[in-house]
Amino acid sequence: TVDDVPFLAIDFQVKGEDSDQILTFTTSVGDDAVAGPDHAITVTYDPDTQEPSPYVHIRADLTARIDRKSFYRLVDLCTDHVVEGISWFGLWSSGVFFPVIPIDQLNPKP
Repeated sequence: TVDDVPFLAIDFQVKGEDSDQILTFTTSVGDDAVAGPDHAITVTYDPDTQEPSPYVHIRADLTARIDRKSFYRLVDLCTDHVVEGISWFGLWSSGVFFPVIPIDQLNPKP
């Protein structure tokens, strides 16, 4: 049985910088996917703990969860960008911006 998603993205390669960068993910079963229009990066948050769960679309209806070490590396590549009037902390790949978290939620006020 699968608890979450069938694959785990265990690494990625970066070519280029900023909005010109290209991220290629590798899964634990050897699949590669270049994040972009056909392979979206998404992040969901646990409603109780606010713990992030990052994913990348691999093929067909299959998604891989991005492992912790890779997610931390991705966060280092994040930048701010405005999407529909909201400032987001997120990252670029293949000319597409993938929002991770709204900027105003990075340091919530007490």
